[in-house]
Amino acid sequence: MIMLDTVFPRYAGDIGNPGTFSFPVRRLVVRGAFPVRVVCESDRELIIPFIRAAKQLEEEGARLICTSCGFLSLFQSQIARELKVPFISSSLLQVPLVYSLLGAEKKVGILTAHSGHLTREHLAAVGAGGVPVSIQGMEKEPEFSRVFVGNSPDADFHLLEREVARVASRFAGPGDVGAIVLECTNLPPFEPRIREASGLPVFHLNSLINMVYNSL
Repeated sequence: MIMLDTVFPRYAGDIGNPGTFSFPVRRLVVRGAFPVRVVCESDRELIIPFIRAAKQLEEEGARLICTSCGFLSLFQSQIARELKVPFISSSLLQVPLVYSLLGAEKKVGILTAHSGHLTREHLAAVGAGGVPVSIQGMEKEPEFSRVFVGNSPDADFHLLEREVARVASRFAGPGDVGAIVLECTNLPPFEPRIREASGLPVFHLNSLINMVYNSL
């Protein structure tokens, strides 16, 4: 697991929490890969250290490699072709699959850390460019933005939970969204509240990792 350079809390269900997965996980931090560089700046210079980290994990025996931020979908094809094992850059890889599970009139909801920076390019990079989507972002929620984008070591879990539920509830209104994909890997700890607030099935990076792991 290639990790961003972060100090924020990793709650149970976050891919950085040691108890999230039932199988052995090796985590490798890319120093200097701060959330703002990935989410807000789409910094292409990070591709070299990410490829280097992926190759190191492969050499150490990793059978599946993934990253810890959905905005790294931009790197999917570049890193995948450098490896001999499966590579997951982003939970957004699930968007076409989830769409195929829904009725033709339904959109895929995407809950993201920042809707203003999640572009069609991010979706096209994982084969989801033509999928009808409805995007809601956490960027106007002060605690979430301060902690997970601003990379703060202290956080109020219950406040975060309320913010996430408030944004997730927007998917319940129009009735044109059939399921939600969580772009951000810090959102799965709040999955029960997201499902409750939206009334919809929820997919995230953990569900994708477990699916691919089971194939191995």
